[in-house]
Amino acid sequence: MTPETTVTTGSDRPPAYLGWVVLVTGLGGLLASLVLSVEKYLLLTNPFYAPSCDLGAAVSCRDVMSSWQGAVLGFPNPYLGLVAFPVVLTLGVLVVGGVTLPRWCWAGLSLGTVAGFGFVLWLISQSLFVIQAICPYCVVVWVCVSVLLAHAPRALADAGGGPTARLWGWLDRWWPWVLGVWLVALAVLVVVSASRFGG
Repeated sequence: MTPETTVTTGSDRPPAYLGWVVLVTGLGGLLASLVLSVEKYLLLTNPFYAPSCDLGAAVSCRDVMSSWQGAVLGFPNPYLGLVAFPVVLTLGVLVVGGVTLPRWCWAGLSLGTVAGFGFVLWLISQSLFVIQAICPYCVVVWVCVSVLLAHAPRALADAGGGPTARLWGWLDRWWPWVLGVWLVALAVLVVVSASRFGG
């Protein structure tokens, strides 16, 4: 008797472009988190240090990093990115390299991204309406998490994610529009807020 062989069909694998989306968002988020972590360290060691992203009253990483919202868990928020985004980047590299990830990987990425997006929404509200300052590197993270949220569940659905797959069948035609509208709304909100803070 010969052992049974499990064959992975093309339908079990998400579209190839999703790997690049995961890779690029992971890399972008990691670089932004790394820069913010370095800037925070330099600011802690030298109170007179001027962060590279301090461009005026409206665009100021210093104000954001120095607030309590910038260290919600007792350490700088960018450290969370240094932990999370390398995982995202690694998954993206694997998928681009042709590796078929198990469903639990996509499920974990989807759940983690949902949690991250919830945290991002809170940070957006705090930055724009409470702290009233905009951190450009933070905006990069906001965009990366938003784009990842629009794609990770798609990969889970294509990997045979049960109810998620059925739900995605209905949402599939709408997610590009929802993501586009959200990114445009975010851009408008940031620009309007910056002009208001600067005025």
